[in-house]
Amino acid sequence: MPTAGSEKMFSRVLFVLCTLYWLNFTWAQFPKVCTENNESVRIKECCPNNCGGPGRGECVRLPNGTYDEYRTNDAEKQRLQTLDDRHNWPHVFFERGCRCHGNFDSYDCTECKFGYMGNDCQTKRPKLVRKNIKMLTPKEREDYFNVLNKAKKMNESEFSIVINTVRPQNEIPIFTNVSAYNRFAWMHYYAARDALVNCTDSASGFCNINDFAHEGSGFPTWHRAYLLIWERALQKIAKNDSLTIPYWDWRDQQNCDVCNDVYFGENEPITGHLDKGSRFSDWQMICWQLGKYHLEHELCDGRAEDRIIRLPGQNSQIRQLPTGKEVERVLNLTDYDTYPYGTTANDSFRNAFEGFLNLKSMTFDGVSHEVHNNVHLYMGANSTMGIVPSAANDPLFISHHAYVDLIFERWLRKHNPSISDFPSKNAPPGHNRYESMVPFFPVRIHEEFFKQSTEFGYDYQELIDMSGPVGTCAIQCHSIYVMISGIAILTLVG
Repeated sequence: MPTAGSEKMFSRVLFVLCTLYWLNFTWAQFPKVCTENNESVRIKECCPNNCGGPGRGECVRLPNGTYDEYRTNDAEKQRLQTLDDRHNWPHVFFERGCRCHGNFDSYDCTECKFGYMGNDCQTKRPKLVRKNIKMLTPKEREDYFNVLNKAKKMNESEFSIVINTVRPQNEIPIFTNVSAYNRFAWMHYYAARDALVNCTDSASGFCNINDFAHEGSGFPTWHRAYLLIWERALQKIAKNDSLTIPYWDWRDQQNCDVCNDVYFGENEPITGHLDKGSRFSDWQMICWQLGKYHLEHELCDGRAEDRIIRLPGQNSQIRQLPTGKEVERVLNLTDYDTYPYGTTANDSFRNAFEGFLNLKSMTFDGVSHEVHNNVHLYMGANSTMGIVPSAANDPLFISHHAYVDLIFERWLRKHNPSISDFPSKNAPPGHNRYESMVPFFPVRIHEEFFKQSTEFGYDYQELIDMSGPVGTCAIQCHSIYVMISGIAILTLVG
């Protein structure tokens, strides 16, 4: 276990070296301008449009994506780590990319960082506000759902997904097109999927724990970046820079109050498929047949596999949604994360918030599924939301995670942590402070997103409405909201 002194010295050195170099790399997922260029793929370079030209960016060799070799004394596990395409992201696909200057952003440095606008990206944009989905006007609600439907059915214009594994045979990557919505469903699957390598018995654990977006310190920051990228994509589709993702406040709900045809769709009681009255009834999942992919060591190729499945309240182990008191208990934890920074980390805000701790003892017991995890499993153990890699196929996912991000935001404002509170080493693969977040391309690192939301140009209506310090009226105001929203939903669907 690292000592406080060695950790502090290590953090200072890495902060100087990494912060200066990494912070202006951009986001996205395999731009077509590079994947459709055989020479770019061959030489592993993605620097389109000369990175925006002088003053905007430059084409450079990308830093190593993984600092910390996974904690293991098992030689077989160490060998397998180098066979996973996500290790040292994104070098197996591209080794050179654009490094944007100042507030310029995107894979070719032609856009602005989150929260900025203007030709020179020097102007702070008006703050965007994510609202409670139950408080949207009928027009706002319909506009949002129409954008989701459009994203699901239109071809993604800028980005491709990869459909084969490159390692260990050093194969040439194969890219394909998907819908704009399915790109994000695929990204969540790709980060959370199994390693897809042959494992000996001694190394079998490697195949099961290799989740680059969950079960580690980077869970909140990975999903914060993911929502920001997704929100910007929806804004482009809607041609509305003010569009925001609405959040679903599930605290203290007696049932899923948005699982009806006014919102995300009623489900058929036996199959769990959404009924014909739902605007999402014809949506089909991708990356659902996880057992097949694992056994055959294949990647999901983006093809439709089955309709969305949702069975709220039918999981025998998870009969109710999280309570407001449980959220407040988690928010009182002062340590962002604790060693060993995974699912067994005790007294850790991140681990309690993600859902692996018993909320009475704040310790890992191997059976608890709380807060974030609770909501996923409440939708059915074998539902779309209940299977982590496929969860983003359900349009409810994005509003659930907007509220998860709101809780993260409340903790940041309440405790005002320093960057040294985020582990720089010894976390699970891909979860250390300066490691690349899979599968964002060229590079996003966790340190960038361990900041309050206002630095990215957005806030939450719930936080704006709170009087006094964040959290002082959380329980009282929330109780009033639950009573009012219960009356509102009866009016809408009754």
